[in-house]
Amino acid sequence: MTKYAIPALALVALAFALASVRNMQPVDKKLTPVAPPPSAEYDRQVGAVGLSTGQRNHQHQRRRPRPRHPGRRQSR
Repeated sequence: MTKYAIPALALVALAFALASVRNMQPVDKKLTPVAPPPSAEYDRQVGAVGLSTGQRNHQHQRRRPRPRHPGRRQSR
């Protein structure tokens, strides 16, 4: 009995391994996009990388006073 049982068990294990590997392969599905791609609504386009911000109002920026060094003479 063991003469045929062990090879039969090996064939069953091999078939199970092949079926498991086949079922684990990723499947590429063609999906339609959820939203249409973005389009430019302007006549001319500007290409840039990074964050774009407006100009700051320089009246509201305060300069920090320079730190005083204890070993230096203070000029007046």
